Amino acid sequence: MPTVWRQADLLNPADAVALGLVSGSQRNNQRVMVISHSCDLARDVADEPQVDVLIGTVVDEASSTSRNGHSIGKLHLEMEVSPSKEWVEYLIGTRKTIDKSALLQLEPWPYRYPFEQRRVLQRWLAQRYARSEFPDAFIDWLRKSGVDNRFERVGKSFSASLVGIYFDLEDDTERADITDPYALGIQLVYDASNAENVPQAESAALRLTNVFRDRCLIADRWQWIELLYCDAVSDMVFSLQAARRFRRWRFEHRSINGEPFDPDE
Repeated sequence: MPTVWRQADLLNPADAVALGLVSGSQRNNQRVMVISHSCDLARDVADEPQVDVLIGTVVDEASSTSRNGHSIGKLHLEMEVSPSKEWVEYLIGTRKTIDKSALLQLEPWPYRYPFEQRRVLQRWLAQRYARSEFPDAFIDWLRKSGVDNRFERVGKSFSASLVGIYFDLEDDTERADITDPYALGIQLVYDASNAENVPQAESAALRLTNVFRDRCLIADRWQWIELLYCDAVSDMVFSLQAARRFRRWRFEHRSINGEPFDPDE
């Protein structure tokens, strides 16, 4: 079911008051954030009638000490709210549920958390609930295209040289049309302390590129998943910022309806 709502979207303060989530006197210093997974938001109301939200409190920058999701019960997020930045403290104990039918009648607040902050939220929730960070359709299309097993064989055969495999996937939507593929970039991070790892990682990148081209490039048109790039990158070059932005791939990943991934990431 198409919807404009995504995980980490905020309710307009006036709508939050109208729904009884915050009082009128608190509308300017409390925020209501949707935390249900984007694929749950897209499911039919009959199948997924409720939406989870968190009630956050605006705090000053000095109090924002839990910005990277290290605390399992508290998270601070920041965004630009004209004319300045805003920091909000979210406590897992403030979680509430609202009727999806009521939410779908509304539009998200125009102020939105940037991509990096949404990724922090995803990791924080994943650690708590052990839910996959990847859309169901993406996982399903890896399997249906025949990429998944081949990808796993290549990845594991070069595991001694690679310290991590990171996916550049910014699209959390659920898709049904295979001719409208997900756009994916892959970073294969190798241990720079051993020079032998360089050709190994480059070989792995080439083999994975060929896997995607063989399985997803049909008659010169991408289906399921379009591979934008697959690069071998030194762990001396791959930054902490990149690690936070990209999604680390583990071969035990499953869809949201399947087995959970490793929450220790």
